[in-house]
Amino acid sequence: MSIKSELFDEYAVFKKSPERGSKEAKKIWGRKGIYIFLFVNEIKLTEEQIRKYNTLKGARIKKEYIKLYNGDYSSDMCLYVGSCIHNSLYVRLRQHFRDNNSTKIGALHLGAKERAFLEDKVIAYAFPIKKQFEDDLRIIVPGLEYEMHNQFYPMVGSPRV
Repeated sequence: MSIKSELFDEYAVFKKSPERGSKEAKKIWGRKGIYIFLFVNEIKLTEEQIRKYNTLKGARIKKEYIKLYNGDYSSDMCLYVGSCIHNSLYVRLRQHFRDNNSTKIGALHLGAKERAFLEDKVIAYAFPIKKQFEDDLRIIVPGLEYEMHNQFYPMVGSPRV
């Protein structure tokens, strides 16, 4: 067992915005931690889709990805890595899955029409930190997020840690 597994409670999986009161949502309700969006299906992005995706505020597709993969993305690739030390995982994932482009919240905005082509192509995994470590979130979470960025090299976003 790795040291990280000792930091997390049971993870939750989401194919769409967390539903209040659902079994998976209860795992992350009010909890802090890290999350990752992975592709579940292979996808070929057209230049037009990439252009539309990048017109919204929030996480943009990195230019080096467009050049490197020529628009082909496999099901084992990472879309985005993020963390929560202020908001709960529940709130943050809802922000990512919905169309929040009218707000000033930086998010994936997967509910926006410009990004609807990703709707069935990604899945989110949320890893809540065990309650006994919540006093040390500012130390633990940035390090874990940085490590996940280095391991998965997400297609969008930036390793701000």
